[in-house]
Amino acid sequence: MFRILIVLLVGIVLGFALRRVPHIHKVETSAHYTICALLFVFGLGLGSNNSLMHNIGFYGLEAVVVALLGMAGSFGAARLFNHLMQKNSEGKA
Repeated sequence: MFRILIVLLVGIVLGFALRRVPHIHKVETSAHYTICALLFVFGLGLGSNNSLMHNIGFYGLEAVVVALLGMAGSFGAARLFNHLMQKNSEGKA
């Protein structure tokens, strides 16, 4: 877990340091395709897991509930943040 966070932190630092290099912005396009490929491979791994496939009814319902609650929390936090930012900008104007 820490290794992943360290790699992410190193990437952020390098991205910040190299932000003025013109070719570095092409990473955004390749990152999209890389994420799609990673999701595909992740799906292959999940689909080939017999234990998971036999219990998909239980795990599927639990995953849907967690995903919906996560989305609701994210939307609520974004709405609250937007409200606070608008209130803050009105106070300064």
